[in-house]
Amino acid sequence: MSGKNRKDFAKMAEQNEYIKEAYECLEKMSADERKRREYEERQKILWDHNSFMKSAKIIGMREGREEGRKEGRKEGYREALVSIVIKKLQKGMSAEEIADFLEEDVLTIQRIYDIANTYAPEYDIEKIVQKLENTSGMKQK
Repeated sequence: MSGKNRKDFAKMAEQNEYIKEAYECLEKMSADERKRREYEERQKILWDHNSFMKSAKIIGMREGREEGRKEGRKEGYREALVSIVIKKLQKGMSAEEIADFLEEDVLTIQRIYDIANTYAPEYDIEKIVQKLENTSGMKQK
């Protein structure tokens, strides 16, 4: 500590018990080069740790958003596929015809078709998608 700052700090230390304690600690550390280096090393470790944690949090948030977008696209695709199958089913098309029309796997369309039929005539898309996911999942693109 420089002369003027040291004097100001010493005056404040005389008036406040907590500042006095900090001042005495600082005096000891300033006098002992090894302790000062240890303190600086601890501060550096803390700074590095905090910096690492902040970076990890940012990376985690970024990955979470990307994963959420992927899941959203998959869910949107499944709902659109179910919706189209329902429309074609209502027009009297068979599962094979729908699969051919959509250029999709017949087994995938057959599963949607069969489950959708159990929800006729309301055809609740959300319930159908949920049932598909609960029964060994739907083939995903």
